[in-house]
Amino acid sequence: MVIYWLILALALLFITNYFATGGDFWAPQNVFTLGFLVATLFCTYLIDYFGVNLTWTTFLVVVSGVIAFSLGGGFAFLVGEREENVVDYRQRCREYRPNNLITFACIAFCAVTALLFIRNVIAVSGVFTTLTDVTYVYRSEGYDGTQLQPFYVNQMVKVFKAIAYVYLFYFVNNVMYTRRLRENVLFLTPAALLIVMSIFGASRTELITSFIYLITLVFFTYGRAHGFRMQASWKLIKYLVVSVIVFLLVFSGMRSLVGRLNTADPMTYISSYTGGSIELLDLYVRDDGLEAKSDVFGEETFFALGSDLGLVDGSAHKEFRFSATGILAGNVYTCFRTYLHDFGLLGMLVIEYMLGLFFTWWYLRTKARLGRDPSDHRLIYFAYFYVPIVKSFVQEETLSMYFCLNSLVMVLLFWLVYGWCTGSPRSPQHRTAGDGAGATSGRPSHPRARGVRVE
Repeated sequence: MVIYWLILALALLFITNYFATGGDFWAPQNVFTLGFLVATLFCTYLIDYFGVNLTWTTFLVVVSGVIAFSLGGGFAFLVGEREENVVDYRQRCREYRPNNLITFACIAFCAVTALLFIRNVIAVSGVFTTLTDVTYVYRSEGYDGTQLQPFYVNQMVKVFKAIAYVYLFYFVNNVMYTRRLRENVLFLTPAALLIVMSIFGASRTELITSFIYLITLVFFTYGRAHGFRMQASWKLIKYLVVSVIVFLLVFSGMRSLVGRLNTADPMTYISSYTGGSIELLDLYVRDDGLEAKSDVFGEETFFALGSDLGLVDGSAHKEFRFSATGILAGNVYTCFRTYLHDFGLLGMLVIEYMLGLFFTWWYLRTKARLGRDPSDHRLIYFAYFYVPIVKSFVQEETLSMYFCLNSLVMVLLFWLVYGWCTGSPRSPQHRTAGDGAGATSGRPSHPRARGVRVE
């Protein structure tokens, strides 16, 4: 069957990319290729359930798309910036300690925003028998793109998200560099409230985004702590695999909480989400081929930007399709479907090459900055916008959802929240010899006085 040839081709591409990047596991081309490999493996579980029988056209789309992205990334690796002399992180890392009053003010704001959001969810649903009933009605009401929350709540949610992701950065930075969990666990509160709010909003998007964002922060920070000499830490990869398995089980177990009425067993449910996109891509190319179908330039590719500019209405959701066995397969088609629909196969390959080039260049620049300043807050921006690359094997979000005015607002909010919460940390080059591993809010900080372990 074609699906097994696809697995073999993707495995060879992953091995090639892995060695070409010097074992840099979290490099964009490795993550991109591994995502499609894992999705195809999960798709094999659906062979009988969905009646999967991939065509060679689908093989061509997936393999050529992965190669195009990898070639763009490979070129960036050839010419990209690298930090060869990685200084001792213990002399330059910062332990972020926002003022307690600011932290509690941020948590209070997040709690108020969540309560306002949840109150409106209940008002829209009109019922409150079970959480499943509430979220099912709310999701149904907003599926066509209708805005169900007041304008002021939507703006508060954006600030809420910025606070959550900035504090997640503080948490990972502090724990990875100081090895102290208990005194940093409070920084997880905004993210926890954000996930609770998103569940009431019938969505697990923030759960997925937070997880990928967190993993990206950990890979960068762990790598920096080891001077980027350990390109592939098998210990870290082992923890990643375990974390992904736990995450998928939690994701499956939460389906009823967000109004999903699917009663399939956990393995089938997880496979449908992670591998069903491969089958749906196959169904799409069977029906529509490889030629562009859109009458409007970038109709799906630039949906969010067009929506911001008032050029399009409605929802970004794709059409649903049924599998060969008559079971509803869903409406996620990998990242390739959007580009095929708007620009055809050649356009898809050009876009994937450019995305591979850009994100790999950004990835290398971020590593180089961390080589000089291990607590550089610009990691926040990269980790947040790296999420759609990791999710490419499921659906396209890089250009259709993140390339928009709202993302510019989020960048500004990240910068404002970070500046307000952090104050003015003393830059490493201005520290005296007696300064230690962390200084925040403009105050010098000795590692022993601050409780930072510098072993």
